[in-house]
Amino acid sequence: MREEGTLATLNENAVRMNDSPNVSDPLMDPLGRHGDASGGRFPAPQEQTQATGQRAAGQRAVGQWAAGQRPGGGHDAPQAEMNLQSILRCVPHGLCALDSNWELQWANPALRQWVSPTGKAGDCLSGTPFQVLFGSQDEYRDYQKAALASVRVHGSDTREALLRRADGSRFWCEISIARNDPSETGRGYVAALSDATARKRAEDAEMKASRMEATATLAGGIAHEFNNLMVPVVGYAELLAQDLRDRPEILNMLQIISRSAKRAGELAQQMLAFARSGRFISKAVSLNGVVARAFASGERPAPERIKIERRADARLWDVMADPAQIDQAFRHLLANAVEAIEGEGRIAIATRNVDVDEAFAAAHPGLKAGHHAYLAVEDTGCGMDGATVARVFEPFFSTKFAGRGLGLAAVYGIVKNHGGFISVSSELGKGSVFEVYLPAAIASEIRHLARHEEAPTGSETILIIDDEPLVLHVTGQILERLGYQVLAAPNGKEAVEIAQTFEGEIHLALLDLAMPVMDGKQTFPLLRQSRPAMKIVICSGYDLNATARSLIKAGACGFVQKPFRISAIAPAIRATLDGQGNTPVRA
Repeated sequence: MREEGTLATLNENAVRMNDSPNVSDPLMDPLGRHGDASGGRFPAPQEQTQATGQRAAGQRAVGQWAAGQRPGGGHDAPQAEMNLQSILRCVPHGLCALDSNWELQWANPALRQWVSPTGKAGDCLSGTPFQVLFGSQDEYRDYQKAALASVRVHGSDTREALLRRADGSRFWCEISIARNDPSETGRGYVAALSDATARKRAEDAEMKASRMEATATLAGGIAHEFNNLMVPVVGYAELLAQDLRDRPEILNMLQIISRSAKRAGELAQQMLAFARSGRFISKAVSLNGVVARAFASGERPAPERIKIERRADARLWDVMADPAQIDQAFRHLLANAVEAIEGEGRIAIATRNVDVDEAFAAAHPGLKAGHHAYLAVEDTGCGMDGATVARVFEPFFSTKFAGRGLGLAAVYGIVKNHGGFISVSSELGKGSVFEVYLPAAIASEIRHLARHEEAPTGSETILIIDDEPLVLHVTGQILERLGYQVLAAPNGKEAVEIAQTFEGEIHLALLDLAMPVMDGKQTFPLLRQSRPAMKIVICSGYDLNATARSLIKAGACGFVQKPFRISAIAPAIRATLDGQGNTPVRA
């Protein structure tokens, strides 16, 4: 391989650097200016002069060493070549020289590893087309055309390209290329290539996380509005059912409305789960118990053609979680595995304790080191390609048919909301494995909601604060039906006025969070100031989020999520009035 010409050129450059004491070498001065490279203060003028002299002396010394200059004068060409070879061997990036036909004239060891099957110095790469680094002729032509256009205008070019190693593996690379001699156009080019795979992966992961976060925000907003709309549907259906008990044909229709509303509420819950808006109840949960409950209903969760294997660790650590959400997540994973198997097949469910170390956590962004309870659901179904795996947790993305796909998005949100990590590995025709890591539980005080067979009643005065007229109306009718006296305010400002001017006692307020004029967070302290003895329950179409939690810490007595049923809101209000507050309620 012809290396003499290129090394000679490098020697000449080194000599020129040595003979020019005012040259500013970025390798000697990383900031490219007079200043403290550590980011500290700039030296005084006298110190600058001294530092400049020292830097210039260092540059001359490096130049003399690289050029093989003897202390007594003259140049030692063989020594210069050895010195430059030593430098180029240590550079972790690919370096090469190309002739005017874009064929390799010279390459350093790092680039040899990419081009040559062995990467040995003895491999003759002279005359090897630069195209060999690209996956196809079209990819090479696109790159060359763009790079040449930039070089003609600017003298150099830097851009990313997807290259191919000698072993066939693909990787992202940043290629910087310039003319070998800026004063001439026929002497070819020099190029530096840096592996950008790790950076591209990090950028892709950040972009995916941003996209998922934006989608989650949208899903949370939709669910909030959806829950508000369902309040009058559920409330009026239950009120009519109480009034028309002697009309079975109408009761049947009302039951259908109620069941449909319940399914709509479940859809909103899945959207909120994906949005990771918070947990209702946090208690010690065993993943073994979650799996057992899915099989305890008496109905087999999969057809007989699918064999189900369960491997449970009897000493599995508990996790702090909302039991209903974790149950929901597992059922979605199980249903997804069943749907992936068209004929006969197998589903394996496994739990075990896992100690995640720092190295494993670093290799799996989003997973934290520490003790975890591990759940895996493996199927022998159709599997997925890489493009599908990359989108499998996106809402409403589905390989089955239109309108499906929220289940895995909900699983993703639930796991993330519990501080956990979920991953999927799959291959077409070979099935899929979903793996979930949830942090092991620590001791925690848990409160339980007492449930009543019949809706408890009362006679106290309750102030309802909500900007939705239908929500105000139906909630008022429900509470009046339960015996309570009702006051209503369409926003926080009017609620504060009522609290300040109403002559009687107001025992409890149902406070919505998202309202115009004055929202729940702004209204809360003013209500506390006006009526210190009045109990306040937060009510929202969102999940138990950070705002609601902060108000509970500030003195609110509980949280109720919309849409709510009489059977849920009645005991919650009664418990709060009786001094058993801080009770989160799900419809």
